[in-house]
Amino acid sequence: MAFLALGVACIWRLRRWAVQRDERIGRDNESAMGGGLLAGLTLIAKEPLLRWLAVLVFLGVGIGQFLYNEQVLIVRERFATAEERTAFFAGIDIAVNVLTLLVQLFATRWLLSRFGLAPVLLVPMAAAVLGFAVLAASPLPLLVSAVLVLTRSNEFSLMKPGRETIYTRVDRQWRYKAGAAIDTAFFRGGEITFSWTYKALSAFGSSVVFGAGLTWASAVIRVVHFNQAIRSKIANYVLVDLRAGAEEGVFSYPDENIARDLVVSCVVGGMRAVVEGRGIQDHDSQVAEMVLKALGATPARARKLAQQPLPG
Repeated sequence: MAFLALGVACIWRLRRWAVQRDERIGRDNESAMGGGLLAGLTLIAKEPLLRWLAVLVFLGVGIGQFLYNEQVLIVRERFATAEERTAFFAGIDIAVNVLTLLVQLFATRWLLSRFGLAPVLLVPMAAAVLGFAVLAASPLPLLVSAVLVLTRSNEFSLMKPGRETIYTRVDRQWRYKAGAAIDTAFFRGGEITFSWTYKALSAFGSSVVFGAGLTWASAVIRVVHFNQAIRSKIANYVLVDLRAGAEEGVFSYPDENIARDLVVSCVVGGMRAVVEGRGIQDHDSQVAEMVLKALGATPARARKLAQQPLPG
């Protein structure tokens, strides 16, 4: 009860702060938006970014459903009593919660502040790709549990915060109507769809199930990498750093749009190279150094900046 009361108090204080901030900048977020029952779905149908966010959510749910259903089957075979199964799943939940807390405390913030949105969306899917690749080759019960913990914690600590970050840069219609439609129609629809898909694929064995999961995870990476709408939103976070570097005299580039595209393409492409096993030693630092040089930093300055430790 004490934690619940503390949470309510925090929500109240945050709401007061948000209202006061909106009043200072002349923005109204308190009046009713109006609209119909299908307004969120209509926005999703019209806007490319929202469509691809819906695809991300839909495929992400599929990855989790495959793992969870396979885990249930394994637990049913390995544990004879309901008490043993309950204890096992309780252990899984504790591991997920602890890992989620650690990632949010020590990784999510500096990933967003240092690299922007791209790694927050790509890192969980890269981990899922590797996990499903291992499971497709050797679907051992312990590995299934480990990948399940990893994917669930990544969803709570990275993927969901990353998706919510996108909504901070759009209007209320997108944030509340389209966001709600994605979190209900596509999330719950994904659960039902992939539960049926799992039942069909499970007849062919665990390797086929995990091979399909590998396909879904790879598809999510390609959505983020190639979709222009998502890439444009990711790119907006880069502009602030580019402008600050230009004002300080560190960067020198003729056009900020070209500079922005250079940074986004190199960072996302570098991450994909690591996922696909094409990365080299100190891959991240070398990519950062080359990008900084291309933006106009001196070789010595670029090397020094690229080798600095990430902020905590």
